[in-house]
Amino acid sequence: MNKSEKLLVNVLISLAGLTISVVVVLTIIAYQIGVGELEKPNRIAIISGLLSMVGGIAGAFGAYFVATYQMKKQIEHDKKKEERQKKENILHNLVILKRLNDEAMEFVRFFAEQHSNPSYDSELRTNIRFREKDLFWIVNNVNSINYEILREGYITDYLKFSREINNMYIDIEGLERIPDTYLARRVLGLRRIILERNENLILFDRYLKSHINIIQKQIEELV
Repeated sequence: MNKSEKLLVNVLISLAGLTISVVVVLTIIAYQIGVGELEKPNRIAIISGLLSMVGGIAGAFGAYFVATYQMKKQIEHDKKKEERQKKENILHNLVILKRLNDEAMEFVRFFAEQHSNPSYDSELRTNIRFREKDLFWIVNNVNSINYEILREGYITDYLKFSREINNMYIDIEGLERIPDTYLARRVLGLRRIILERNENLILFDRYLKSHINIIQKQIEELV
C-alpha cells in the first residue's frame, strides 16, 4: 500500500469515527430538546431522519475523497505515461545511433583493411566510389535523426558524432578530385586519418551502450 492509499484509508476511518461521534451527539441533543417525550413512532422517525442526514453528509464526503484520490491517481498515471513515452523515444533514437555508429566502425575497419598498402590501378578509384556510397548512407541516416528528441542531455554528443561522420564523408568525397598519380598516396594518408577518427567512434559506442542501459532501467521503473 503506497502513501496515497494509506492516506485515503486514514481519511475514511477518521470520517467513519466522526460520523459515529456526530450520531451520538445528535442523539443526546435530541433527547435534551424533548425527543424522548414523544411517542415511540415519532421518536424513531426523528432519529432516523437525523441518521439519514448524517449518513448523507458522510457519503458525500466519502465520495469526494474517493473521487479526489482517483483523479490524483489518474494524473500520476498520465504523467508516468508521458514520461515513459518520452524516454522510449529517446531510447529509440539512441538505438538507431548505436546501429549507425556500428556501421561507421565497420566502414573504417573495411577501409583500413582494403587500403593498407594501396597502389594505383583501374579498380582503386572504383572501390573508393563504392566506399563513398556506403558512407553516404550512414551520413544521410545520421542527419535524419530527430535531434529535438535528444535535447535533454544527448544533443551535444549527437552533434559531435554527426560532425565526425560528415567530416569523414567529406574526406572520402575529396578523393574524387585527386589526380590518379597522387591517389594511392592520398588514400594511404586518409586511411591514417580515418583510423584516428575511429577512436572517437569507439568512445561514442561505449557512451551509447551505457546510456541505453540507463534509459532502459528508467523505463522499467515507470511501469
